[in-house]
Amino acid sequence: MELYLGVDQSLQRPGLALVDSAGTVVHTATTRVGEKLRGAKRLEALVRFLHSEIDEWPKARWQLTAMEGPSLNSTHREFDLGEASGVIRLALYRIFVVEPLIVAPSQLKLFATGRGGADKTEVMNAVNQQWGVALTDDNEADAVVLAQIARAVHQRTRCATRKQAEVVAALSASDAKPKASRPRRKSTINI
Repeated sequence: MELYLGVDQSLQRPGLALVDSAGTVVHTATTRVGEKLRGAKRLEALVRFLHSEIDEWPKARWQLTAMEGPSLNSTHREFDLGEASGVIRLALYRIFVVEPLIVAPSQLKLFATGRGGADKTEVMNAVNQQWGVALTDDNEADAVVLAQIARAVHQRTRCATRKQAEVVAALSASDAKPKASRPRRKSTINI
């Protein structure tokens, strides 16, 4: 079975989701990190959670992973969020030996709802409606969207909406190799 992984590395309840090649949600999970764990213990708990969930699918053929990028407007424990993002990114790279796709929060919301400024409830409702699940955790819903984005970018199939296609096009373009830069034009000054 081909699988796509989405990871939402929130501070309180990190979530993940697995989607198959047809876009069917096959698994979601969250773990409570909460306020009790701090520092390296918290980061270790995140990595253990990721490994325990992925190890449940030994026969899967992993295609692409996606994780939520940093929220530049965050006002709550930005340092902790940055650490979690770095640790999850490294863990995904070590497991799959492929750089995970980094999806901005506004792209995640745009893909799910058609609005880049949608709130968590709107995203969860859109996920439940579009992909036929009954999620009650917004972190699992975000992870489903991330997995669906990974699938859409990898398969390059036709998206259901124009906004989804815009997100896929933007992520596919950023994933492309950078073009060679032109040499700077030398300016001369006559004295």
